[in-house]
Amino acid sequence: MRRARLVLLFGLTVLLAVGFVRLRGLGYLGGPATTRAVPLPAGDQEIAWINPATNGGTWERFVEGIRLVERQWPGLIVDTSNAFPEETTAVAEVVIGMSGYVPRLRIRWYKLTSDAGHDAWVNDLAERVPSPLALIGGGSSDRARDLALALTARRDWHGTPPLLIFTTATADQVYVDGDNPEAPLMEIYPERSFRFCFTNSQMAEAVRDLLWAHPLLRPAGSAMPVLAGWAAAPGDPWGALALFALGAPLPPPDVHIFGWRDDPYSLDLTRQFLDVFNRRGDEARPPETYRLDYSVGDYYTPNRPETKGLERLSRSLVVDGDQKHLLVLPAVEKPARRILRGFTAAEPFEARNVIALTGDSISLNVVYRDRHIAWDVRTMPMPVIFFAHQNPVAWPADGSSGSETPSRNATDDELLNADLVRVLVEAAFAVAPETSVRPALATTADELRDRLRRRQPAFFSDAGNRLEGSGEYVVCLRPHTDDGRALPRATLEVWTRQGEDADKGRWRLVKMLPVFYGGAGDEHGGR
Repeated sequence: MRRARLVLLFGLTVLLAVGFVRLRGLGYLGGPATTRAVPLPAGDQEIAWINPATNGGTWERFVEGIRLVERQWPGLIVDTSNAFPEETTAVAEVVIGMSGYVPRLRIRWYKLTSDAGHDAWVNDLAERVPSPLALIGGGSSDRARDLALALTARRDWHGTPPLLIFTTATADQVYVDGDNPEAPLMEIYPERSFRFCFTNSQMAEAVRDLLWAHPLLRPAGSAMPVLAGWAAAPGDPWGALALFALGAPLPPPDVHIFGWRDDPYSLDLTRQFLDVFNRRGDEARPPETYRLDYSVGDYYTPNRPETKGLERLSRSLVVDGDQKHLLVLPAVEKPARRILRGFTAAEPFEARNVIALTGDSISLNVVYRDRHIAWDVRTMPMPVIFFAHQNPVAWPADGSSGSETPSRNATDDELLNADLVRVLVEAAFAVAPETSVRPALATTADELRDRLRRRQPAFFSDAGNRLEGSGEYVVCLRPHTDDGRALPRATLEVWTRQGEDADKGRWRLVKMLPVFYGGAGDEHGGR
């Protein structure tokens, strides 16, 4: 018996030791993790994907974006054999090449841990010959800032300093330090930063524009024509115009903006929504802001600052007949849901005249795929309008007579990654899918930068931001009610503006879907 206990104790000790070494190697236990920039074969170039070691799902979606580009680009050769190595500490890699052309572009995931941060990876990559053409990062605005600061601090490189590519870092302004508390994100590492997502200011402008162009939701009481931009959408514009003409004039809507002090994304997006509504002073009353101390809380129940904010909102909201009032929630899904559920429970009558607006932190997956748990309109029957950086409903036709499977994942992440890869590969090889030009792989970051700036049609502004009107998408979820009672169904609309439509301020309806909640047959459109 004693020998068996000793054997068991020895086995447990070995397991604990192995687990400790593995976690330490990943940086979770504060061990001395080391950075290691992988050497490059002669003639090849590298783009470094700098993201946390825990972002396996994000890397998987990024690789899917690369595979989508491969399917659409004859002659593009993509090797993903080392994209998901068995050893978690290994550097994952995707190799991209051109048919008949030897030099290749390698995209490698260098993993951030508690001991291998942005500074460590930047310094290690700077020591290798050659330096990367670019670093891809910025899944959040905080990480984008940290990576930009690390690049700015590093002065010497083997070759020209790499470009910095932001994926979904949307903040216009970020906190830097006590001496310079806020600075434009694109000016931290100037002239070499490029952003593939839209900014918070662009999102706030787009969400507001769609609301005022929508004849079924647009608040009354402003000088804007009701059908601005509606002509490009299928529907009944004459009926909408008649409803507007017959209705009695209403005062401008109230605008209530909630902001969470502990969330940099919320602080910056609050600022951008304030700017939008203050610049368009003829449309609505001056916005009233609610500064909440923290966003930590339950899944459904408002936390203490949110409860106080809702009490203040209930006292200040003036219901003017059928006038719509705006509740702006620059927040991620959980705080936004708590506010809407809390307000509906406290003020069910007033809730029917409120429209919620937010940015990109609420996704189609939340309000469509996961709606039974995450976004049941029966508990918060207000329309909600939010932003997407790409088409979230670009599902392939399945021959089902227009019906959709509610369990499908949104497509905007994959398409945004595909956009990023396509633009970078075109610039890196100086060739586009529709041309037969001989590839010429860029050998310096300056060469890649100049190709991105000369791209036609242009994708970036002079500051490196994605151009406005280059493909914004706005999603609108409209709950159905009957005499003030929330019904177990809603309509989901996806809108876009780009090209000539964007120049003329018009929105185009991409898709309209019926959405049902609860009951048998929900997956097939039943009630």
